[in-house]
Amino acid sequence: MEASDTLTFTPDALKGASPAPTFTLRTATTREKRMWRRLLIEEGARTHTIEAIREEMVRGLQAEWDAATCGQHIPMLREYWAAFDEHALQRKDDPDLKWECDPIIEEAVHQLEQQVQRGWRPLAKMRADNLEYGDIAAVAQIAVMIDTFSGIELEAERDGKYLTFDTAEGMREALGVLELRAGSKPGTAFQELYSECALRMFLRASTEKNSASPSPSDTPPLNSNATARGTSTASKAKSAAKTSKR
Repeated sequence: MEASDTLTFTPDALKGASPAPTFTLRTATTREKRMWRRLLIEEGARTHTIEAIREEMVRGLQAEWDAATCGQHIPMLREYWAAFDEHALQRKDDPDLKWECDPIIEEAVHQLEQQVQRGWRPLAKMRADNLEYGDIAAVAQIAVMIDTFSGIELEAERDGKYLTFDTAEGMREALGVLELRAGSKPGTAFQELYSECALRMFLRASTEKNSASPSPSDTPPLNSNATARGTSTASKAKSAAKTSKR
């Protein structure tokens, strides 16, 4: 795509609205991506790698639980994480590789993660940072990718040629008003708008490189593709979620 190419977009959730909101999306160049990163810094967005999240979880276990409990459950966590990472590598060569984790292990791991998070504030703060980062990143992408818009009650304030962060944030509420009138699910139109901006900024611009938009994620999703085996691990996991602090 040329830098001058634009795309006219209306969220599917509001295509039946009268009038339907319309957004003109610009093509992402190095300048747009640089401005996006600048907005992340200005808004104080912070993100943590999955490795950092995992190590903080281990520290939380060691700080809050006795040595015997840690000795039982930390190896179970590390085995699960290693299986997830190994599968992620395998899936690069085989995208159709399916998830084969024992559901008892998987459920126990996630319950254990939640239990540690409730009792260990540093871990909770890291997870909160990642959630906030995702929200800020979405609004920042809208700010730099949308050139013009119409059909919503919102004044377009700009920082140079780009919409301000507050204007982009205001689109969430403005679209929500239209959704209420149209009987659409609240938040759907904003999500569709962000997704289109993200695709245009990252995926479509890098198709030839077979790369994708960065996404902060701190835990393997329940429907992710990984492999975890072993009945001994299952028995450890089953008791992990029921273990109390010392």
